[in-house]
Amino acid sequence: MVDNDFNTYWHSAWSGGVAPLPHYIQITFAEAKNIGGFQFWTRSSSQRGNDPVQFDVQTSADGVDYTTVWTSDVLETAARPSKNDVSLDKNYSSKYFRIRIVETRTPGLTHTTMSEIKVFDDGLLPY
Repeated sequence: MVDNDFNTYWHSAWSGGVAPLPHYIQITFAEAKNIGGFQFWTRSSSQRGNDPVQFDVQTSADGVDYTTVWTSDVLETAARPSKNDVSLDKNYSSKYFRIRIVETRTPGLTHTTMSEIKVFDDGLLPY
């Protein structure tokens, strides 16, 4: 998801013992950083119902115990497979972050997928 190759992708388990949502991407920086937003790309242009459409962000002081600090509205139309911008309500500072997928395009699905993700400091300003 961070290799700049839109032909590769991450996919949660989809059969046999599938864990329910939310699924998460965990980010550990060498030192505390701000996250003010992120961009994600869906897996492909097909009409899959497992595209992520709602997220939350969690931070942690120790990398073990996480607290939800922000939750998005449901994205009505996530672009396929183009860039989707998600701005947080403010910058959140931590060494440990989780971006959690809490809902998919088809409510009730327990699996999801993404091609790429990039996090940004101060809204959508790149590091």
